[in-house]
Amino acid sequence: AMGVAGLALKLRDNLQGGIKCCLPIIILILYTLIGALIFQWLEGDQENVEQDTLRADIAKKTEHAAFKLNVLRSKSPVEAYNYTMGILKKYQSDLGIQEVPEINQKWTLSGAVFFCITVYTTIGYGNIYPVTGAGRIATVIYAFLGIPLAVICLYALGQLFAKFFRLIWKVFLRTTRVVSKDLHKKVEQLGEAANSDADSDDKEKDENDLSSFPLSIILLITIIWILLSSLVFRLIEDGNWDYGTALYFAIISFTTIGFGDVLPSSYSYMIPIACMVIIGLSLVSTLLSSIQEQVEELAEGMKTNIDKEYMNALAEAKDEG
Repeated sequence: AMGVAGLALKLRDNLQGGIKCCLPIIILILYTLIGALIFQWLEGDQENVEQDTLRADIAKKTEHAAFKLNVLRSKSPVEAYNYTMGILKKYQSDLGIQEVPEINQKWTLSGAVFFCITVYTTIGYGNIYPVTGAGRIATVIYAFLGIPLAVICLYALGQLFAKFFRLIWKVFLRTTRVVSKDLHKKVEQLGEAANSDADSDDKEKDENDLSSFPLSIILLITIIWILLSSLVFRLIEDGNWDYGTALYFAIISFTTIGFGDVLPSSYSYMIPIACMVIIGLSLVSTLLSSIQEQVEELAEGMKTNIDKEYMNALAEAKDEG
């Protein structure tokens, strides 16, 4: 009986551990379903209206073109041909079918550079994509090699931004009188600790650690870059985008969502756009890393306090017998 009870307790503990491991997955599934229902409710009716309007418009234009073609009987063959071609071109234009442009080709050097960046950053707008079998195979191989390299580069840029932000924060603390005296003392203690005889690994960790850096400053810098990039995107598009559209494109790009519904119209500016996107990705990555570090530090501090209180409680209980 004791063996069965122990086995049952062990099984219960294993089930509880498995449930705890699956809890984030369950939360993510519920979050996905809730988001799907929200977006279906917001966008579904509008999509049905647009489809009904499009069907009615196409039917009207087709009927209009067919009505005009009924007069071909009274024309000579040459006149009928020219008249038919004019009607078909007009019908094609009404449907929004554009002629093949001779300029603004996609696979120029700048366009190819933009495609490579969208591959290894996993944005994938979908405006430039390979159509040949060899190109698709090369894209898969290029992605397998490029994505880890891009992650390493974004991490390196994040460390660079971390050092830069910490330097700015130290200069700010030393030059302003707005900060409280207690915070000045903490900064001085950090400076003394950094100049002590600690190991080089600890020094490097302190230089790259963003847990002591105000999260609001990183968020402010990221927002400023997003707003500035949106302004540049709007100027590049030269009237094709309003500022809201440019801001939407910047946020969707910097978060690697990349729907592809809003895309730059000129491929000659793809390289500067791609550079701004990479910097935005690095800033967003730095922001997320800072949030993660501060949450982990908070959780570690809470765990330490709980363990300390638990040990004190055990010691008191032991003293009391």
